[in-house]
Parts: sequence; structure tokens; C-alpha cells
Amino acid sequence: SDGVVLELSSHPGMGIVPLFDELVPLSVAGNLKAGGVGLGPIEKALSARIDEKKLINVTIKSDIVAFCYPGERVDTGRQVMVSSYSNRFCFEFVVNPDGTISPYVSQDLVLGFQVPGTAFYGSLY
Repeated sequence: SDGVVLELSSHPGMGIVPLFDELVPLSVAGNLKAGGVGLGPIEKALSARIDEKKLINVTIKSDIVAFCYPGERVDTGRQVMVSSYSNRFCFEFVVNPDGTISPYVSQDLVLGFQVPGTAFYGSLY
């Protein structure tokens, strides 16, 4: 099996997709490879597996990468990306019984998509 397709129940016909066809090498981070993920058509959605370390792995081209976020703190609105392993990023997530995905350290938060608004553009009024 190729894993579980990351389809969103909140957005029928949509899933978590790579933002680029190729991962980007980050020379400032020891040449690890990273890439952005976003919302897109289910036909382009990533498939995921959980490995023995409980990392959520996806494959982009021939690269196996895991969901992560920069730094150690996680807050609402924090961008999640995919990367080859690095101690500069936090990779620990859990899959909840309802199928949502949460950072291990903040299981009250779940992966989702933010509607553009005050978080990106400041106050609208």
C-alpha cells in the first residue's frame, strides 16, 4: 500500500498537496531538503505513513520526508512543512482517533488551513 491519502473531510474533494514538484535543498541547514504543503485537489494529495519513530512520512518524487515545523514551540497558525530529518525542526505528530493530526506537544491543536485574514494581513478594520 502507498499509505493513506491526506484528504480533508472539511473540504470535500481537497487534500494536503505539495506546493512544489521538487523539494528545495536548504544550504543554511546542512543541505536538508524541505518543501511547503497546502490545500489542493485530491488528485494531487500526498499519501502518508507513520514510521517506527511515529513520524508522519510522505514521498515527494523519490524523497521520503516527514511533516515538521521550525523550532520547538507550536502555536495556532504555525506553518507545517515537510523536510528530511533535522534536529532544527520538530517532527512529532499524532493521529487522533477522529483522523485529525496534532503536534505531539500540543494535542489540542490540529492541522488545518487558515483563511487569509487578520493573521496574515493585520486588522481589517
